[in-house]
Amino acid sequence: MASASAATLTVRVVDASGQPVADVAVVVRSPGLAPRVSAMAPVEITQQGMRFVPAVSVVTPGTKVRFTNRDSFDHHVKGSQAQVFEYRIAGSDAGSTKPSSSPEVVIEGGPGPVTLGCLLHSRMQGSLYVTDSPWHGISGADGSVQLANVPDGALQVVVWHPQQFIEQPAVPVQVSGATRLSVSLNFTPRARR
Repeated sequence: MASASAATLTVRVVDASGQPVADVAVVVRSPGLAPRVSAMAPVEITQQGMRFVPAVSVVTPGTKVRFTNRDSFDHHVKGSQAQVFEYRIAGSDAGSTKPSSSPEVVIEGGPGPVTLGCLLHSRMQGSLYVTDSPWHGISGADGSVQLANVPDGALQVVVWHPQQFIEQPAVPVQVSGATRLSVSLNFTPRARR
């Protein structure tokens, strides 16, 4: 059972060959605690250069997400699986300082992944990962994410990457103060296009 003391957990995610992996959702679960989770501050996901930026975002249920098109051509954003929505977003006018945006989407349900796509540009892919845990983040280019204010004690770390075919097993960790953990994916992701 986890205690009420706050600790810091740094998780480094590597692929099957030991190389760091960016854009991995990292979620900490405490089997002995059921923390209350509120909606996060609104999240913006941009379409720019025919990409979703950021490629992966972690949100809690009730969070509002807005999709903003900074490209000069239209996009037609669609969510699937845990959250179904669809918006055509006009391209930004050349020289315009105000890009086009979708209405805010309130993320319901979860936990789990929501695949993002563009019906006009099939190679565009992004992801939301919905979690009911207050301790979560996305790994950076070095494969690491630092999670503050996690409880001391026996915890589980769950990782998720958009290219995984099967669920990664939860990794147990004993957290006390500043703790480091390395997690290996059971595959090697392809480079993002």
